[in-house]
Amino acid sequence: MITGYVFGAQIGFIVGALAALVSNFFLGQGPWTLWQMLGWGVCGSMAALLAKREEGFNLKKFTVLTAFCGYLFGWIMNTWHWVGFVYPLNIETFLATYVASFPFDTLHVLGNIVFSVVLGQIFYTVLKRFQRKFKVVFLR
Repeated sequence: MITGYVFGAQIGFIVGALAALVSNFFLGQGPWTLWQMLGWGVCGSMAALLAKREEGFNLKKFTVLTAFCGYLFGWIMNTWHWVGFVYPLNIETFLATYVASFPFDTLHVLGNIVFSVVLGQIFYTVLKRFQRKFKVVFLR
């Protein structure tokens, strides 16, 4: 998400999607990988949308967005789980899937908040430095 915040929506989506793909080389690929790529990519793009509205780095708003994205990612993965493993597909099983995952999604949110508060400003500063250092300007 911090990459999307600094470099924009396209790069945020690509970094999020590729991070899911690469991590699954170590943690295990499966039919869930595409859903993870979608979830992390969307979160990276959402951070870019927040950055367009801000001047500099707003840690409070970024942290709130990371918390929301913790649940959003869980909801995306829950949808995959519900469609792929639950029968019958109806409103009761849909709600049961989401209720059952709520404690795990909440832990994901809490982790996002901690990482955002502890590392957000540091990573923002480092990535902005790289952005300035490696910026390419084409002259006409």
